[in-house]
Amino acid sequence: MCILLERLVSSASNSPPPGQERHSDTCGFPGFRVASFIDHVFHVLDIVELESSLVRDRLDCVLQCLEDQRCFSTNLAAKPDITGNYVCELLPTDRYNASDSFKPSPHFHHYSVKLIDRAMQKALDTDRAGTETKLFV
Repeated sequence: MCILLERLVSSASNSPPPGQERHSDTCGFPGFRVASFIDHVFHVLDIVELESSLVRDRLDCVLQCLEDQRCFSTNLAAKPDITGNYVCELLPTDRYNASDSFKPSPHFHHYSVKLIDRAMQKALDTDRAGTETKLFV
């Protein structure tokens, strides 16, 4: 699991599917969000991607995902190309919602954003007054 900070981006066209939100929090730093990713090494979610790009490393790939509210997971090439860059595919779903398309691959690693439903997000938002909430997914 990887914890990352990134700037908040608001765009109506990049909204997540109804009923699903990515687990995120500002951690007391306005303009930043924390997200948890689950690593699935040498696996790929073989679906049509939102977009594909070349990135320097895993961090660049998951940050691109965080900037697009439609993105719930990524496929990242296991090895760089001849220029040292990795193929990064932003995906509109995760392995749990497209389990038939999740398979072993010698060419990719898959990273899923932890998801929570709106009711859990509301509980987290309500519980901000001095107490710590732990999620076990």
